[in-house]
Amino acid sequence: MKIFCIGQNKTGTTTLTSALKHLNYRFCPEKIMYDNNSKYFSDYYEGKLSKLYDLVLKYDAFEDRPWNHTDFYVKLNEKYPDSKFILTIRDSQKWVDSCLRWNKKIGQKNRWFYKTISQTCYGNDDFLSDIPNMIEKYESRNNQIIEYFKGTDKLLILNFEEGDGWEKICPFLQKQIPNIPFPHKNQTKK
Repeated sequence: MKIFCIGQNKTGTTTLTSALKHLNYRFCPEKIMYDNNSKYFSDYYEGKLSKLYDLVLKYDAFEDRPWNHTDFYVKLNEKYPDSKFILTIRDSQKWVDSCLRWNKKIGQKNRWFYKTISQTCYGNDDFLSDIPNMIEKYESRNNQIIEYFKGTDKLLILNFEEGDGWEKICPFLQKQIPNIPFPHKNQTKK
């Protein structure tokens, strides 16, 4: 079984990755997507998916780009019918605030991939400068995912801000709940 974490960045994807690693899932290294001019990244945006599909054969779980972009989940579900999908969500404004803080911290707008993500996922050249569009695209995509998987047992929706953790993840993946605290990562300081 393959697990695709398809929530947008800044919705708890790091927490989810940490939790799934505790459950012994082997993650595709996200570094290969973030290296300058990643061939996997450019191939995805050019519609060349064979190298990504080769990665799926090597690992159990996948998060962040490009796995969580656009409607890639549809192709992944068709190609890997025994797979499971996890959608991490959070309050839309808190998500935007987190994205803006992250940009301030790492200078995302100056990164080589920023314009491509902006155009493909948000339909403009600078998604962080159009908050209403960000929110509309974020909420619309989440709703499309929920509708797509409606009536199946293939989608788990998690909101870590509301306390979701082992009690939702483990039954979904048919795993025993580990005897360790749930690993919340990158929490916003209150």
